[in-house]
Amino acid sequence: MEEKAWYQALLLGREDLHLFIPLNGSNQFVRRSVLEELGGWDANSLTEDVELAIRLVEKNHLIKYAPDVISEQETVNALGDLVKQRVRWFRGYMETALKYGRLFNRLTERLLTLKFL
Repeated sequence: MEEKAWYQALLLGREDLHLFIPLNGSNQFVRRSVLEELGGWDANSLTEDVELAIRLVEKNHLIKYAPDVISEQETVNALGDLVKQRVRWFRGYMETALKYGRLFNRLTERLLTLKFL
């Protein structure tokens, strides 16, 4: 239910409003030339998908949401594991926000929505 709300409501709404769309999870497609231009994934980031999305926006690349692409992903089985996962993600979001805080000085509508991830 949580993922359905995230993908179908939040991300689709962001797409419609031309706002920041974070890369999310393990199913995203980035042109190899663009990935090479950005220096690849940040292996030290806990949220490398969101971190890459911010670098894409910083370099004026457009991120599109594709609701017709469906992929399965692994989910945690226990509540304790879910809490650990979410704490790790939150920490990664905070680290990424601190690393790219300079973008908040460029108040464009697209970048402003980074604050509301």
